[in-house]
Amino acid sequence: MGKLSDAEREYHVALAFQPGNVEAHAGLGVALATEGRIGEALREFQEVVFAEPRIAEGHYSLGRVLASMGHADEAMG
Repeated sequence: MGKLSDAEREYHVALAFQPGNVEAHAGLGVALATEGRIGEALREFQEVVFAEPRIAEGHYSLGRVLASMGHADEAMG
């Protein structure tokens, strides 16, 4: 668990320097989702999809989070 917190902290630092860093948003989203912080993870994956709509992994991760929140309709659309 400590390593996830360390990773989360590092992603926040990266985003402070480069707010549009898609990889940092995606990594932070994964760390947050792993910690069960689904609402926060959702926002990170939305950032990924908004910034780089052609990245399939962003759509996949966003869909998984939406589905886990009971929004299967949105996840598929």
